[in-house]
Amino acid sequence: MLSYHVQTSIETLPSSSDSVVRALTSVVREQMHTIAGLSLTVNALLSKLKEQDKELKRTTFHVARNREISLPEGYTLERKNISRVWHRDSSPPFKEFNMVEVMEKWQRPKRAHDHDHFLLVLDFMRHFFLNACEPPTKIQQYACRQSGKKGKFDHLKDLPEGLVDFLISFILDALGLHRDQLLRTPDEHKRNPNKWWLDLAENDDARERLFHVLSEKRVIWSGKTRIAIGRALEDLRRYHFDPDRAMLLPSKKKRVMVEGSTVTKKDEVIQKTETVEDEVEVVED
Repeated sequence: MLSYHVQTSIETLPSSSDSVVRALTSVVREQMHTIAGLSLTVNALLSKLKEQDKELKRTTFHVARNREISLPEGYTLERKNISRVWHRDSSPPFKEFNMVEVMEKWQRPKRAHDHDHFLLVLDFMRHFFLNACEPPTKIQQYACRQSGKKGKFDHLKDLPEGLVDFLISFILDALGLHRDQLLRTPDEHKRNPNKWWLDLAENDDARERLFHVLSEKRVIWSGKTRIAIGRALEDLRRYHFDPDRAMLLPSKKKRVMVEGSTVTKKDEVIQKTETVEDEVEVVED
């Protein structure tokens, strides 16, 4: 701004009859033009630098976020990981169910990749809740809150914590993260190695590193699964009941932002590398 005012002042100077003064004025005018041009260039570069800095911060955040929700190679949500029977008795309005059978009937999103872990968990939770209650519409009365406060959704019931814990434990098992061996220490495994420990890696150092990664992911995915449960319930509250088919159906095609890569489904569930908390409303305070 200062260079602009100086430049304006010079341009409005009256012409001098003295040739020396005219020459000096011309030199100063040219210098001010140069300075003004440099000022514009510097301002443009600073503006560009700020944009690049913001983009770098966003990229860094997403890389960190993806690393947080990633799993070691070979770990994904699938039937073969399940290590025990997951049966729950009926507790109206919730039906009796066997989670292994529920998973066997689940059709994975066709364009989802094995590393789209959050999408897979979210889609499976929707599949489970569609048939969890009798009548099916009862599930639309429930929310899984991420905090103890009801907030603006005080008309909704809390999904029973016993059921939430059950579902989280099942998902961890289906991800390969619910092994009893993870409750022991690496030193205990080294003293009394079992097949699970020996199959982790080629040597004890590599096994211990992977063990710590799996232990960390177990904690992370306990929280992520709870979020997925809340998202699935929110999605189903937008569904309508079809009396002819006696089931809940999506009311219309919709787009929902979730973590991961871009995946298209029948209801156009679109994934993006974005903060899930920012893109999809979660039932919390």
